[in-house]
Formats: sequence, structure tokens, C-alpha cells
Amino acid sequence: MEILIPIIACLFVFSGDRRRKVGLFFFLALFLMAIFLQKGAKGPLGNFNLWTFERIPYLIDIFRNPQRFGSIVAFSYAPLLGIGVYLIYDFVVKRFRRVWLSVCLLLIFSSTFVFYSLPFWTGELFHPGGQVIPSERIQIPDYYALAREWLHREGEEMARIYPLPFPERYHMAFKWKHGYAEMNPVAYLLDTSVIAYNDNSPGYKVPLLIGQKIEEGYNGDLARLLSLLQVKYLLLHRDAYWEYLKMQPNSFFGESEERIESFLDGQENIHFQRSFGLLDFYKIPDQYFLPRIYPAAKPILVNGSIDEMFEAVTSDNFTIGNNALFLSNQTSKSQREFLEKYMRVGTNYSPTITFQKINPTRYVVRVDNATSPFFLVFSESYHRQWKAYLESKPLEFNEIIAEYSNTGVREARHEMRFTPGDISYLFKKPISEDRHFLVNGYANAWYIDPKEIGKENFTVTLYFRPQSYFYMGLIISGLTFLGCAGYLVYGWRKRRCRTREPNSLTGS
Repeated sequence: MEILIPIIACLFVFSGDRRRKVGLFFFLALFLMAIFLQKGAKGPLGNFNLWTFERIPYLIDIFRNPQRFGSIVAFSYAPLLGIGVYLIYDFVVKRFRRVWLSVCLLLIFSSTFVFYSLPFWTGELFHPGGQVIPSERIQIPDYYALAREWLHREGEEMARIYPLPFPERYHMAFKWKHGYAEMNPVAYLLDTSVIAYNDNSPGYKVPLLIGQKIEEGYNGDLARLLSLLQVKYLLLHRDAYWEYLKMQPNSFFGESEERIESFLDGQENIHFQRSFGLLDFYKIPDQYFLPRIYPAAKPILVNGSIDEMFEAVTSDNFTIGNNALFLSNQTSKSQREFLEKYMRVGTNYSPTITFQKINPTRYVVRVDNATSPFFLVFSESYHRQWKAYLESKPLEFNEIIAEYSNTGVREARHEMRFTPGDISYLFKKPISEDRHFLVNGYANAWYIDPKEIGKENFTVTLYFRPQSYFYMGLIISGLTFLGCAGYLVYGWRKRRCRTREPNSLTGS
């Protein structure tokens, strides 16, 4: 039925003029291609789909998430369906010229659509769920909205939250009314930053190993470990579906929420804060909480991996807010030599900084009283495309919303504006990439020497460079659209002028 009406539409229209043929053939070809790709290796053509995906290199890698082609199916099917239904109706009515027949056709078409859309009304479209796998229906409990309102009221919408149990590979399951077992939605429900497993990040193991240590009953100072991730709250989900999570491949979930709750209650530097329904919030003390951006004058080079880094964090030699940890297996030989040289002559003095988030891809930082070299730590997942730019103009902030006494950092009120003018950063020179380090096992850090800059007070912009490519594509797309629209208007006016010209033979 889905393919029959488009084919009928094309058969009727192919008897018309050439332009109509080309237009309908385009939609039909797009529709058939989208159905083929949407179904993937198990598509409507059976073994042919599987043979195609096995024989063509990288086809499965490119289209491993075929559901994304559903929008193209709907886009191409809609005009074919509309034209097909209209032509069938028009053909029957013109040929037989019976009012009752046209009414019957309308009833048939409308009842067919009602029949096909019936699963949407009854809910049968969604998997009903079984003994282990939850239903595909979702009914989010009200206490998530209450928790979100509380975070915003307390000014904590930018505070990072570490969820418990910690989901490995994004997957999470909840005992909601109809159940839930998909990607962890908590960041969207609470409208805040939630730590998640990301195997595409160089430092993905840091939050994962912390989750494993919690499951194993870690007897060290957990708050110090969480300070590296800029965590302010731990969130215990007492609505988690533990039985389902334990069945997942490579899962480290071994106990229940009661054991996790007992573990948190036994932590000296982590305190219960607030409950909303089946959500329990535990807070990290302010002296452990690090801002998103802070200066660190004293680096520590850890000879080993993340496990050795955790030992360094909990040692007496580590000062939260002034130390930056560099792992030997995450730095190049030249970077290690540079760090060793700096550690021999470096100082413990850090400047005062004020930062503001403009949008998720751009932060501005004002540095004051910088008399010695330091590392500017940016607690976002390390990426080579994060660039630091020295600005020539001074920067002033209107409102300060937070001050961090343990780091000498002030935070200005955040904005949420995207400025296409940032495309100019494609033509600016950033701080050299050999001064860009992977720090604390996952984050970004830039070495900055005020003597090289020539002044003690200056401004730095941290910018994710691919955003400029997005702006460039947006500008090119906009200009292309305007050019096409202008060409269509020009052609329409030209044809209109020709129809108004007098005929030279008739004189009219």
C-alpha cells in the first residue's frame, strides 16, 4: 500500500508534460532510495539488501543508524501520496460522473488513513514490554521537574552531576510507569550538565573508573576524585532498574541502591542534600568544587595512568585548585621535557581570572595580575580543536554570579548567544598547539607566559574551531537560497514581461 499509491501517481503523471514527469520521478526515486537505506541490511528487498551492504565498502559504517532516513521517506512520500490520491479521485469522478461514487472514494481514503494511524491512537505502535525489557512508552515522573526547578532556583543549573548508578556506554534503565531503557536522559530532564561515559573522548576512563571504585566500595577520599571532574552533586537514582542493568554486556553493576546509599553515607566529605521522589542529591563541599576554568601554577607529572593519578590526587602533596595533573602516557616526549623544565623553575603563584560562558563553543577569560607562567585549565573533554586566542581588547563583565575562594576565580553570568562573527577566528592565530595539554586525565590546559604576551592583564578566548565551519556553511546555504530565490523571481518577471509585449504581426 505504501508503494502502490506513489507508483499510481507516477503512472498517471507520466502521461503529462515532461516537467511533470521529471518532478514526480525525482520524488519516487528519492522515496525508493530512502526506504532501501532506512531498512539497512534487513530491508524490503531481503537478501539483496544484505548482499549490497556486505559488498559495498564502508556502506554499513556510513548507514549504521538507518532510522535517520525516516524523515526523507516522509518528505518524499507526502507529495506522491497527495498527488496520487488526487489523480485517482479525479480520474474516477470525471469518467463515471457519479456523486455517490466520489463520496465513497472519500470515505475509503479517509477510513484507510484512520486504519493505518490506529496504532498511534491505541499505543500499539510501541513495544509493550516484557518481563525484563521495559516498554517503549515513556512517562517521566514529576519529581524530575521538581528537581530541575530546585537546581535553577539555587543557581546550580551549570553544576555538574555525577549519576549513580553510573551508566556505561550511555545506557540507562529506570522503573518508571512504563519503564525506560535507552540513552540516559537525565541531562535533558534536569537541564544541567551530567557526567556521561564517552568512548570518543581521550579521557573517557576517568568517570568510568570512578564509578567502578564506588561499586567496589572505595575507601579513599571520593570528593577529591570528583573534584577533577568539576562535580558538585552526586545523584542516586532509587528508580534505577538494576535487574536490567546487570544484564548488559560488560556491566559492572553488582549491587543495589541500598549498598550505594550506605557507601555515600559513610563518606566523610560527601553529605546528603535533598530528595525529590526517588532522586537523592549528595553534595560535594565547596572547598572541593572547582570552577569550569581555573589557573594552576604547579603541575604534577604522574608516571603512569589514571590509577596512579587517583593516588596523586588523594596524597598530601596535591592542592585542589593549584595543581594540574599530567599523565606520562597522555603527553608526548617534548611535552614531558617541557613540564620537567617548568617544574624546576616554576612558582606557586596563580593570577586572578574571571570567565564567562558565551555559548557551549566559546568562553572568554579575563586574566589579572599575571606575573608568572601558569596553566589555564578548561574542564571540558580534551579536543585538539579547542583553541585559545589572545584578545587585543580588554573585557568587562556586568554581573558576577560566583566566586571560588579556593582558586581565586570569579564567574560572570552566562549568556546563550551564537555569533556568526566568530567565523573570524578561522583567520586568527591561536596559542601554539604544543602549549595545549591534556590535563587531569581528560581536560584541556594551555601554558601561558605573561612575559611572552608583554602584559599582566589580558583576555583569552577559548573557542571550539569547528563552530566557525558551521557558521560558514550557514552563510553559504543562506546565500545559495537567496540566489535561487532571486533567480526564480527574475525568471518569473522575465516571462511576465514577454506576455505583455505586443504581437508585431497583429499589432496588438
